[in-house]
Amino acid sequence: MCCPPSRAAPPTPSRSCGAPSPRGWACSQPRRNASSRRRSDAHSGALSSYSPLTHRPWLPGTRPSGCAPCRSRARAAPAAPPMGPAPARLRYGGRALVSLPTTGTADGLDAAAATTLRSFDTELAALHEQVSHVIVALLTDAASTPAVKRQLLFDTTQLALFLRRQNTNDMLLPLLITLLNDREPSLRAAFFESVGGVCAFVGRASLQAFVLPCVMQALSDVDEMVVCAALDSLSRLAEVGLQPRASLLEVCEKVAPLLCHPNAWVRYGALGFVSRLEPHFSAAEVYTAVRPLLRPFLSQPLLSLSAPSLSAALREPASRLGYDRALASAAEAADPPGGERERSASFGAYAVGGVDSPLGDGAG
Repeated sequence: MCCPPSRAAPPTPSRSCGAPSPRGWACSQPRRNASSRRRSDAHSGALSSYSPLTHRPWLPGTRPSGCAPCRSRARAAPAAPPMGPAPARLRYGGRALVSLPTTGTADGLDAAAATTLRSFDTELAALHEQVSHVIVALLTDAASTPAVKRQLLFDTTQLALFLRRQNTNDMLLPLLITLLNDREPSLRAAFFESVGGVCAFVGRASLQAFVLPCVMQALSDVDEMVVCAALDSLSRLAEVGLQPRASLLEVCEKVAPLLCHPNAWVRYGALGFVSRLEPHFSAAEVYTAVRPLLRPFLSQPLLSLSAPSLSAALREPASRLGYDRALASAAEAADPPGGERERSASFGAYAVGGVDSPLGDGAG
């Protein structure tokens, strides 16, 4: 619910604008003409503000206002990524001043430099903590809607650069992964659209240990929009070259059945990932390592991994009816008696198009 409207303010002196504030107090700002107010309103949507005196960043919508809390959070979420770098740049600039030549004794300069560096590290750590509290509140509070969380995912790469690698691995990345538990498909898709830049920053180890298993699990998501977003994320990661070739082959084995998916967008996403593998493998490696993974889904010999060549060599996609029946059969066989459970689980939801599927074997 929106906050109750405030009561009208008492008359104020002519030097102030006389507009009532959200709490019922008279505004003490100087009177402005109409054009000045329009310019001020145009700039009121700035991402963030910073006071160099107090070193306290604030967010628009966090001051007392008459809007609903959810609207304030929606305005605050996109401001969180750029909120930290602006104060951090000021502190980095102050740290750089330590190295400038000045007058004075060597002992005095060393003591001043040490004091400045200690102050810089302390203030930067405090700023990291403040921004971390804002992020945790926006992602974990019950009042945060999926729309608020999507706004926070708008520029997570800049936020990761500001928080540095350790804070990103310890705090930011685990919080972002929890968004995959949300029931909103658009939020899960937004995660895969924004996680590529974070992976490029944290490096290969975090990608292989934390992010890649989540992306692979999303290939069997119930919402095909999430599947498309996961495939696009895999394509970007393959293009950057963060994964070793053995990992690329494992991903290709999981993505290959989607080349015959009844949804055209899913097929194009799988096609885009496989075509990104061409720079990582030689012609001989494509023939001996990649081609056997794609053979069940080919109708003719594959000449190269380029998108036109691969698209021309693919089988006809599965029908939606046949695909749904295959999913139903896989769901029934997901928990068989005895020791067959593990093998059936590895078979996966996308059993259609497998080696033993009704599609059969393709041309060699």
